[in-house]
Amino acid sequence: MRKVILGLVCVAIALSSFQCQNPDLEGDLRFRQGILDLREITFKENTSIELQGEWELYFGEFHYPPFHGQKELTGYLAIPNSWQNEEYGGIELPRTGKVTLRAFIHTNKQTVGQELRIYIPDIASSYRFFANGVLIGGQGKPGINQFDDTPRIKSKYYTLIPDDEVIELVFHIANYENNFGGILS
Repeated sequence: MRKVILGLVCVAIALSSFQCQNPDLEGDLRFRQGILDLREITFKENTSIELQGEWELYFGEFHYPPFHGQKELTGYLAIPNSWQNEEYGGIELPRTGKVTLRAFIHTNKQTVGQELRIYIPDIASSYRFFANGVLIGGQGKPGINQFDDTPRIKSKYYTLIPDDEVIELVFHIANYENNFGGILS
């Protein structure tokens, strides 16, 4: 099975250098309001796509996939970034707390069943990661408060094999320790 790499990379790499590494990729491949459209991409073994852009942000809550019922969207958070000092609805978010980040990747039929490698960089300060409702992994133990949280910051690769053309990615992130919470660069 061909390996395909999807990288959630937290360093700001110029799109021009990104495209030089991936000459078959055209356009600005970023999440737009929680959706990344990769249906026109033919993945190769060395294909690397940065999973950055606007992710759905639900501050103060851990929502488990699949989302049932109405969930109040706080807003969209540009990844990589911290939620600290972001303002939504006239309220500035603090550095500590818990969030759910969610986004969808739309792929083509050829991608279904392929092995995807996902790189998760440092996330402050603990997280759980789900793909299509399945817990893929995490670091530390994201808690509902500082007493329930076990921080651990470490980059990691995960493997997933999508069973559908739409991949729902969900992160539960908690930060009660670091100077800011979110995806670090």
